[in-house]
Amino acid sequence: MSATPRASAWHLPSGWQVTVPAVVLMLTPGVLAFGPVFAGPQGWIAGAGGAALGLGVAFFAAARRWGWLEVLATTIAVYLLFGGALALPKTTIAGVVPTLDTLQRLIPLTAYAWRDLLTVSLPASLFTGPAVVPYLAAFAASVIGATVALRTRRPAWAVLPFGALLVVGILWGLHRAPLALALGAALGAVAIAWLAWQARQRATSDASELLGLEGMSSVAKPSWLGAVGIVALASACAVGSGFVLPTPQRFVLRDVVQPPLDMQQYASPLTMFRYLERDLHDETLFTVSGLPTGARVRLAAMDAYDGVVYNIDASSASYIRVGRTIGQELELTGEPVTVDVTVGKYAGVWLPGGGDLRGLSFTRSTFDETVYYNRSSGTALTTAGVAEGDTYQVSVVPETKTSTAQLAGRGFAQVALPNVFGVPEVIATKSQQFVGNASTPYEQVAKLVEELRTRGFYSDGTDGRSRAGHTAERLGALLADKVQMIGDDEQYAVAMALMCRQLGIPARVVLGFYPDASQTPSGTWTITGAQAHVWVEVAFDGAGWVAFDPTPDRAKTPNTEVPQPKSDPKPQVLPPPDRQNDTADDNKDIIDDARDKKTDGRPAWLQILTTIGAAVGGAALVGSPFVTVIALKRRRRKQRLADEVLSDRAHGGWLEVLDRATDLGTIVEARTTRREMSSQIEAAFPEAGSVAIAERIDAGVFSESEPTSDDVAAMWTEVDAVLGRMAGAVPWWRRWLSTVSPRSLGVTRQGIAAAMSPAKTAARATAAARAGLDRMRTFRGRDPR
Repeated sequence: MSATPRASAWHLPSGWQVTVPAVVLMLTPGVLAFGPVFAGPQGWIAGAGGAALGLGVAFFAAARRWGWLEVLATTIAVYLLFGGALALPKTTIAGVVPTLDTLQRLIPLTAYAWRDLLTVSLPASLFTGPAVVPYLAAFAASVIGATVALRTRRPAWAVLPFGALLVVGILWGLHRAPLALALGAALGAVAIAWLAWQARQRATSDASELLGLEGMSSVAKPSWLGAVGIVALASACAVGSGFVLPTPQRFVLRDVVQPPLDMQQYASPLTMFRYLERDLHDETLFTVSGLPTGARVRLAAMDAYDGVVYNIDASSASYIRVGRTIGQELELTGEPVTVDVTVGKYAGVWLPGGGDLRGLSFTRSTFDETVYYNRSSGTALTTAGVAEGDTYQVSVVPETKTSTAQLAGRGFAQVALPNVFGVPEVIATKSQQFVGNASTPYEQVAKLVEELRTRGFYSDGTDGRSRAGHTAERLGALLADKVQMIGDDEQYAVAMALMCRQLGIPARVVLGFYPDASQTPSGTWTITGAQAHVWVEVAFDGAGWVAFDPTPDRAKTPNTEVPQPKSDPKPQVLPPPDRQNDTADDNKDIIDDARDKKTDGRPAWLQILTTIGAAVGGAALVGSPFVTVIALKRRRRKQRLADEVLSDRAHGGWLEVLDRATDLGTIVEARTTRREMSSQIEAAFPEAGSVAIAERIDAGVFSESEPTSDDVAAMWTEVDAVLGRMAGAVPWWRRWLSTVSPRSLGVTRQGIAAAMSPAKTAARATAAARAGLDRMRTFRGRDPR
């Protein structure tokens, strides 16, 4: 008796000797297309590894006759097992063995890596994560395409996944693709040759079955000759097209995809100027070395105004994530210099040392993949924020100095800038008045600078003569008639920029640092708050953005002599005779008699005790509201610390920050996210660190698992530090008033708590539903009469 074949026996697909090489060749153009965007072997390794694994899964599944569930399970397992070695080697052990960190990154990157590859500075090999795109795309195309080619009766459909892989490599690649046409021609040639072979095999097989000719079965058998022919044809097409066809300039998705950086979560850099200028006047903010003599240290450029603050417009904030090198895919000019920066008292997300950057690297890995750069404004930031002790290195092209003679004959450049809103009417009036008869573009700008510097006086507010801010009201007060024009860089630069915009001149406001005229730092330059400045940049055709300083010299202070009013003597009028003396004496006698009657018969100690009791009772009565408020706040804090749900306990820490901000007089919009609230608090208390604690609490509240008690305790410790910094930023009397302020005990704060506490909200909803069911049962059980 012959043995029955086992279900687990191998069944090699028919014609696999030709199909497998054809699949490999059709996958190759798509894999090679990922090389330029990674500027190295990383894209090829990830793509080739994914293609080989996918082909192995498809071939093994075809040979074992697996169902689609088994194929799907094996595909997922292989993808996770080898994804670390091929796409995320830095997260593995010895570059091979996956770790928990590998899986925690690989799974979400399956969705997010596509965005990351489009929004990072090239080459993408500088970052951890973008390599998941070629690995996943090649792996999926290989599994699907090879399965269709080996196991279906319509193998022509297999060309679609291989073509899709090449399209992904193109759309997620670079504008310049020297081998694009060669790769496309090779894919087309292989596909045509393989499909022709498939058609011949199918025709031969059908004829054999129809005619019953045994001899034709030999023709239907695949041979290695077909595979060799396909390889030769593909190679000839690729080499020939590489020599004959031109290099294309193609459309890529990075032209239309906006980077995932929400600038609305960061306060305008200009809001920190008065703090740098006055509070940190003599403090060392940072030191730089390697900067050319006379160069300025750029912090941020702003181009949008809404009547309240000059900020970075969201539509123009094309920030991309950058690494050690920047702009390698662009044809840039200029020779960069290397500048080393050591951070002192400065703290924030905006990185000093911007401009035409070509590279940026931190000494600590904490800042890896957190740095973003906007080439149009020359502004860089790190979402991790820098603090005292941080060091980094930038490669920057120094600004080219443009002389007055060079600008005299140039017009303004055509630059797309956002519209400005809320501009006071006095800006338009004064701009026309200041420009006067100036005709050429440069003369108009120079005239605005001259008028502001000549008419104005400088004050940083220490003399009480200049208020901070650049709102429409503040600018109106600066330019009002019949008053001295008094302000600092913040007001003068914003006023000039808005005047330029009213005249149709492309202008923006820049915050940065440069030394006084008497200082010429060289070598290592120690920058203090006294060297913080705000200036205006105007775009000239052929010269780029040119800096102008409209602020009067700091030595030009306003006139502090206040004229005394002239005396205007009045004729003396004799007062009428006092007719109240007798009545006053009578009243005094009545009061003395009443006092004597009231104290008669009472010992002195009782009178003293009564007086003390009355004083203490009066003080207690007056202070009872304050004591009650303090007691309620302490009770509220204890309840938050004792919450059984750890995520709600962490959320309670955020409510403490909101309550303190409310008590200190900061209005926080209730119907916003925790991050948006933290930005509002950060604007009022820049040094508090509210954004960082909000992000940490977000991670604890919205994570897949509950935070541990140690994590929550650490969150509360950081919350207390934030509260201390908020309180330390205000005078002692405001601190005391915030302690007894009942604002945070109102209904609004409770509404925020309910809206942002998922566990408590769900519990309240469940309780309300149960109560509703109980009422329905009670109603149905009543007698309708």
